[in-house]
Formats: sequence, structure tokens, C-alpha cells
Amino acid sequence: MTEPRPSRRRFKSLSPKDVHRSPSLSFLEFNTTDDLKTLSGVIEQDRAISSLELGLSIKRRNYNVYVAGESGTGKTTLVRTQLDTIAKSRPTPPDWICVHNYKDPSAPRCISMPPGTALGFRDGMAALIERLREQVPKVFHSKEHQEKVQSILNESLDRENGCFLELSKQAQAVGFTIKSTKTGIVTIPMLDDKIISNKDYAHLTEDERRQIEGARKELDPHISSFLQKTRDIEVETHTAIQSLQRGLGQQVAGHRFEELRKKYAEQEQVITYLDAAFENFLDNLNRFLPDESDPGEVREIQKKPLTEYVINVLVDHSGIDGAPVIFENRPNWSNLFGKIERRLENGVYFTDFTLIRSGSLLRASGGYLIVNVLDLFQQPGVWDQLKSCLRNREVAIEDPGMLSPFLPTTGLKPEAIPVDPKIILVGSAWAYYLLYNADEDFRRIFQVLADFDVEIDATRRTVREYAQFIATTCRNDELLPMDRDGVSAVIEHGLRLADHQKRLTLKFNDIANLVIEADHHARRRKKATVITRDDVMTALAARTRRNSLLADKLHREIQDGRTMITIQGSVIGQVNGLAVYSLGESRFGTPTRITANAWAGRSGVVNIEREAKLSGEIHDKGVYIITGFLGQTYGREKPIELSATLCFEQSYGGVDGDSASSAELFALLSALADLPLKQSIAVTGSVNQKGEIQPIGGVNEKIEGFFDVCSDRGLTGEQGVIIPHQNTRNLMLKHDVRQAIENGTFHVWPIKTINDGIEILTGVVAGQPNGAKNTVHGLVSQRLEQFRGAGQSDNDDK
Repeated sequence: MTEPRPSRRRFKSLSPKDVHRSPSLSFLEFNTTDDLKTLSGVIEQDRAISSLELGLSIKRRNYNVYVAGESGTGKTTLVRTQLDTIAKSRPTPPDWICVHNYKDPSAPRCISMPPGTALGFRDGMAALIERLREQVPKVFHSKEHQEKVQSILNESLDRENGCFLELSKQAQAVGFTIKSTKTGIVTIPMLDDKIISNKDYAHLTEDERRQIEGARKELDPHISSFLQKTRDIEVETHTAIQSLQRGLGQQVAGHRFEELRKKYAEQEQVITYLDAAFENFLDNLNRFLPDESDPGEVREIQKKPLTEYVINVLVDHSGIDGAPVIFENRPNWSNLFGKIERRLENGVYFTDFTLIRSGSLLRASGGYLIVNVLDLFQQPGVWDQLKSCLRNREVAIEDPGMLSPFLPTTGLKPEAIPVDPKIILVGSAWAYYLLYNADEDFRRIFQVLADFDVEIDATRRTVREYAQFIATTCRNDELLPMDRDGVSAVIEHGLRLADHQKRLTLKFNDIANLVIEADHHARRRKKATVITRDDVMTALAARTRRNSLLADKLHREIQDGRTMITIQGSVIGQVNGLAVYSLGESRFGTPTRITANAWAGRSGVVNIEREAKLSGEIHDKGVYIITGFLGQTYGREKPIELSATLCFEQSYGGVDGDSASSAELFALLSALADLPLKQSIAVTGSVNQKGEIQPIGGVNEKIEGFFDVCSDRGLTGEQGVIIPHQNTRNLMLKHDVRQAIENGTFHVWPIKTINDGIEILTGVVAGQPNGAKNTVHGLVSQRLEQFRGAGQSDNDDK
């Protein structure tokens, strides 16, 4: 092979300013967060805000809103803030009450009332019934009423006595006397004005008996007529007493019911109910009277439940200014659609219309109902029922438990109630697209998507709002104020979480938790009055430590030599790749050895991970791209004949992603050119078929993972990491890495092409495939030509 030509190109490594950005707070005048204003709501996102305003403002059917975004981005808070303003400008929807159906008690009626009037009507009706409880017994037991009743009874008795006297005369005329017993009228024959006893009757002749029975038959029509007259008298007496009582009832209650009628005269359904309730009252006056056969009943009359006159308020909007806003945190069937409760009476479950309870869907009608989509889908049957209610624009308060054999087989069936709420589902973006693609009803019902991003551009406005958010957190949680440098440290962490020097994370939960933890560490210092940068950094270090058990174990494996990583010298066909792991809150990088072998043959590039079924689809694609690069670079004129293998050494848990494809290609080029690669340099970045380096994720963690290994073994000034040039803007490295870069003991090289990287790793000019033979590509071309020649020789021998 030709002697390689050393590269004279000098690749500039990044400076400390390139690998970290501290936000400028010069435009903000404050010493501590006490000097900053409170942030109302959250940092706004224009795209999501405009979509949300559209969805909340359009009153048309099916313009419900799905709010998408990751947890902790403030989307629920922003929805609440928007609704606080919009809801107040909307009209307040009607109240709803449930009342007894006097014609069909199993089907209670539901009546709408003007907002804020339901409670007044309920209380007015309750006061009326309570007053009647007191007055009806008094009036009915008054001397005047009792005399009228007694007069009717006496008249009835006189009439009955007259009828009996007339019957007695008719009986005497045919030789009989009459007696009235509990079992009815008894006819007794007489002879010579004397009653014939049973003994005497037995001694009578047959003719005398026939004569008596004939006379008895003559008397039967008169007895029947008497019985009919007494029944008519009883009916007339009952009717007269009932009429007297109804009249008294009207006298006692009529004007009170009339007062309610006048008060609610414009509400037709309420008037209809009052009329029915009044008629029921008159027909059931005994419900208000004690059972005089039971002395204790007189004392208990005031305690008897008169549930048929109770007004069950389902929805009350008194005290609400504008449309209702309901956040349903537990959207099960009962909470969302309502329920019918039961009570245990004498060992039997019992229910009535007073135990009907409304759900949040009805309470939010005419307003807004906010539900978390994951909470919603954890409840069986709720999603289909919700779609049905929105489709039919009504909700029926039903009890799905009635299907159970352990509950009563009959139940109430209240009237369906019209509803028109605007539903706001809050969830993740993947849940939205899953529903959008799988559920046709969802696409039709939820016309507006308000998509919240997890990051935002770091402009003056957003940095100011970020600082105000920190100040608001300190005030709301009663934390120490944070000084200017501490605020800067928190914002730097916000940039790192966004993996971008010019974008801030919108995961406010993470930021708020960091401020709270920094306050904890600040208070551990004696007489601390503010939270400083050191407190923030201490909190970050403590958070890293408590979540880094696995990272420390993997790092210890490298320290102990069990995981083989070389960071000195040069090796042919071997390079340090970089992997990143995400486990809960822990995200860390670690180096991994990638090797390549090449020999004469026709197997092509074999991915050992794939052969062992440890390779993911994206990693497989990366290896195929390497094959494409080889063909594009070296096989345009002649076919490539080679056998090569690529392997992630000591990898037993699977490999995926293409961020190591450039490292694999470097290892393969090294094996083909027989050029050693510097082990002091780790590589990350994907590659395309043209040899261009493409950006990857987790660049900060990967660099820091390799730095930690190098730092433990001693920094030599030759160690560093090769990254895609596009990832420079994503760098927000920790302080110790930046310090090493500033001292020149560690480096970060951004590259654009495979040629850049191979020159850094080998120190040899990359060259061109058809160019000088003492370059990397020239040496690879020579080796491939040798493989091709070896293959030709094999064919000639055959």
C-alpha cells in the first residue's frame, strides 16, 4: 500500500462561547425577583392561542376544541385564563330542576328556569309545603270544620235511619222483623208478633215454612233497594265531605299556590307543574293529616316526607357571571352524565326523583367543559356516551348499574335534557392523531386543534416572561427571592432542556420544581436571604445524582474495564461511538465501541446487530445508507466486491437510531484503508448517501458522557468529540466541560462531511476516490481493487 499523506488542514474546535449561551438580562432592571411583576397565566404561544380563541369563540355545533401538548407546558392554565375572559362575555344558561310527575311517577319531569331562579323556587315550594303541614291539621280539626263534617254525617245517618225504618215497616207487613249486623241485613220471621226461634221453626208444617219463605222473597227487593239507598247515601256523604275538604284545602292553600303562580307567571312549564301539584294536594289532603287511630302519628305528622312536592335542583347558576366553566377531573359515567342515587329502607334499596343528580355535561351546558383525554378513556363506555350526547344534543340521566342483577330491575327514567356545552379535551398530540385517524366521530365533533409547543424562541419578551414566571413561582410558593444571577442560571437550564441555544423549554413544571429545590438548598445556608446561582447549580447536581444510579453503574463498568473503551492511541477499524439513554428524569450519554472488519468477498456490508436481531429499523436503514455511500463513492465505474461486518461491541440490549452511522462508516473506511483511527476522539452524527453529516439528538449528553470517561482517566488535550455542524446551536454544555474546552484539554469539532471527520480521526488527507493513491479514499479504492482482483482470480480458477 502507498504511504499515506498527512493532512495539513486545521480543524477548529469550538470555543466555550460556542458550546453554551448565557441569556442577556441587561434589558431587565432588577436585583431580585421581588422587583419583577407577577406573570398572569403562562408564556403565550401565538399559534395555540389563536386556535384556542377561534374554537372558544365560534358558537356553532361541532366546534369543540382539542388542546394538544406535553404535560407541564401550561396548556391547562392557559385554557383557564382564556375562559375566565371569554366566559364572562357569554350569557348565563338556564337553571334546571327535576320534579315529580303526578301522572307517571317513574318518569320525572325536568324543567328549565331562568338562571339563578331555581333555588328560589325550591325554597318557595318548600316553605309553602311546610306552612301547609302546620295549617292543614289545624284547620281540619277546627270546631267549625268538625261541626260541618258532623252535620253531614248526622244528615247521612238520619237518612239511613229513615230508610231502615221504612224497610222495617215493609218487613212487618209480611211478617218479618229486620236486624242490622256486621255481616249485613238479617230477616227474622214472626208469628203473632213473636219472633219464631229456630226450634219453633223446626216444628212448623211444610206449608207454614213455604208461606214464610214466600214472604221472605217478597221482602228481598225491598232489602236490595235499602242497600242501594244506603250505598248512595254513603257515596253522597263521602262526596260531600270531600267537597267540603277540597273547599277548605282551596281556602288554605289556594292563595299560597297563587302567589307562586304570579311570581313565575312567564314560565309555562313551572305553571303547569304548580297546577298539577295543587290538584295533587287537594286529592291527597289526608297526606297532611295525622292518623287519629295512632296517637303517636299526631306528633309525627311534621316529620312525614312529602317528597312529591320537593323541587330537586339539578343545575343552579346563581352567583355565576356569564357562562359556566367546569373542569371535570374524574370523568366517570356518574360525574359526567349524572346519576340516580339510592337509599336503603327496611333492607331494600329505594330511589325517587329527589335522588337524581346532574353531571358536569349538564352543568356545563351553555358554557365550557374541560376534560383530560386520558382520564376520559380510562372509564368504560364514557367516550361513546359522550359522543352520543353531543350528536343528539341531549343528555339522559341514566344508571348503567341498572343492568346489574344485584340492583333493582325497575328504576326512574327522567326526561332527556337538551345540552349544548363546548367540550375542551386536553391531552397529548399522539392521542389526538390516534383519535383523528381511528374515530370518524372525533374528526367531526372536534373541529379545532390548539397545538402547544414544548419550546419557544428566546426573545426579549419570552425571556422577560420567563423571569416573571420564576418570580411568580417564588411568590406563590412562598420561596426566597432569587437574585439576578440565579434567574440567569434557571433560564440557562431552560435552554438546555430545549436542546437549543436560542429556544426555551415550555415545560414549566420542570422549571418550577428547579426553583423550589434551589430554595431548599438556599435555606440550608445560614441566614440566606436570596436564591443564588450556586443554589440553582446545587439543585441541578442533586437532581442529577438522585436520578443517575444506572448512569453511574454503566460508568463504573467502563472504569473497571468490564466495558472496553479505549481513549488513547489509534486502532484500525475501531471508533468510539456515543449513545444516549432516557430513563424517567435521567438522560445521559455513554461511549460504545464500534468495530469494522473487511475482506475479499461478495457478502457486502453485514450488520451483525441485525443478524442477531438486536437492530432496530432506523439503525438498519443507517447501515443500508453506508452501502449506498460506498456504491456512490467507489462503485460508479466498477462493481464493488467486498465482505465487511459492522458491530456494536458488548451491546446486548438492542441498537436503534442512525446517530452512529457516521461512526460506523469511519470504522469501515479505516478497515478498508488500513488506517488507524484516534481513540481519543468519539463520534456522533448520521450520514446520508452523499457523505454529508446530518444532525442528531442528545448531543449535550453524548459529549458529557465521553468527557466524564476521559476526565476520570485524565485529560490529555487530545480528547474530544466530533459532532454534526448543525448541532452547534444545540450545545448547552455543563460548566466542567466548558472549563476543559477553555483550558484546551478537551475539544468539540463540528464537521459537515465524512471527509472532514476522517481527516480528524486519521490525520490523513481524505482525497478523492479516483485521485491520489496516498489519501484515504485512494487507499480504500486500492483495497477494493485488490478485493475485485481476488474475486476475478477465484473465477478464473473455477
